Amino acid sequence: MSSSFSEDNGGYFGRVFPPMPPPSQFERTLIENYGDLSQCAAIIAQVPILAVDAEFVSAKTTDSSSTPRLALIQIFDGHQTYVIDAMKLFHLSILNEPFMNPAILKIFHGVGSDLRVLGARDLRVQNIIDIEAVCRSIFGAKESGLQSMMLRSCSYRMDKTLQRSDWTLRPLTSAMFLYAARDAEMTFQLYLWLSEYYADYIAVFADSPNDPPVEKLAAEWLIPFLQKDRAAPNDSPQLYISTPIAKREKDFIQAYQRIQKPVLRARLVKAAADIALTGVKDLLLRSLSALSSEERSAAVRSLSKMHVYEYRDAIRKLLEDPVYDVRKAAAYALNHLDDWSKNEKHAAESHEDSPKDPEEDDTSPWKAKLRGMLPPDS
Repeated sequence: MSSSFSEDNGGYFGRVFPPMPPPSQFERTLIENYGDLSQCAAIIAQVPILAVDAEFVSAKTTDSSSTPRLALIQIFDGHQTYVIDAMKLFHLSILNEPFMNPAILKIFHGVGSDLRVLGARDLRVQNIIDIEAVCRSIFGAKESGLQSMMLRSCSYRMDKTLQRSDWTLRPLTSAMFLYAARDAEMTFQLYLWLSEYYADYIAVFADSPNDPPVEKLAAEWLIPFLQKDRAAPNDSPQLYISTPIAKREKDFIQAYQRIQKPVLRARLVKAAADIALTGVKDLLLRSLSALSSEERSAAVRSLSKMHVYEYRDAIRKLLEDPVYDVRKAAAYALNHLDDWSKNEKHAAESHEDSPKDPEEDDTSPWKAKLRGMLPPDS
C-alpha cells in the first residue's frame, strides 16, 4: 500500500474472533410507580454488573433549560431488564445507591450524553466502563456503533428504526418498550464478548472511583491539554510559557509514565506537537505500537507535525494497521512529511496546499492564544 489513501475502503483488517450466541429473551419490567422503583433499586444493588442506557429528547426552544429531557432509564442486571419511566417518576434519587456503589460495574455504550442527562436529574454514576470507547479503540470509529458491534459479536442484526423516536410520548408503544429494553441487554452481551476476547482493553478502559485524578498524574501546565472538554484557565498559555523547556520535557515524560487511560494518553501524545516538544519524539515512536488506536493515531500526527522525518519508515508500517483511523492518519502524515522533505523552505511557504488531515481541526481559543505566544519556528 502506498501513502495514497484512495485505495483504503475503511474496513477493519484485524483478527476476527468467533461470535457468541445472541442473547435470549429476558424478563422485562416497566417501572411507572415509586413502589416498583424502590424494589428495582433494592434488586440491582445486589448484583456485580449493570448495563445502563437512557433515552432522551433534545430540549425545545420553549424549555427553561437546554439540557435534553430524560424519558427512560433502562437497566439490565444480567437476568432482568427494568425500563424506568423518567417522565412519570420525577424523584429518582433512590437509584443513586446502586449507581454510586463502587463495587458495582456500570456498563454504558456511549456514556457522555447519558451521564449529562442523568446528572441533570441529580443522578451520579461511579465505576463505569464505556464499551463504545473500547470498541472504537479496537475497531475504529466507523465500526464502534452498537448495531455494527452486535453483528460482529453475536451475528445479530439490530433494528434501529426507532432510534430517533419521540421518547416523551405516552403511553409507550410495545415496540418502543422492547427497543429500549433491548439496547441495555445488547450492551451487556457485548461487554461479555469483549471481556472474553479483549480483556486487556477492558482493563485499561474501566473508570474506577479509585483512579487518581488527572491533577495527580501531570504537571499543572499540562492539565489543560488533557482536559479537552473543559474550559482552560485564562493563564494556561502563560503558565506553559513560563515553564523552562527542560522541565516541560521532564514533566511530559513523567506524565507519560503515569497515565494509562487511552483517552488521556492520546491527548498527551497529541500535546507533544501542540507545544513542539521535539525532545520526547522517542516516546512518540513507542506510542506508534500502543494498545489503543487513538494513541497510535495521535503519535502519527504528532511526529508528522513536528517533521520527524527519521521515523517515516515506522509510520509507513501503520499503513497496514488493522484500524482505518490509524491508516488514515499514517497516509496523511506520510504525504505531509514528503512535502517537507523535498524542500523545507518551499514546504513551509506552500503548506496550505499540502493534504489536510480532517481530524486536526483544533480551534480552542486558549490554544490559539498559546500558538501566538510560541516562537515562529515552533
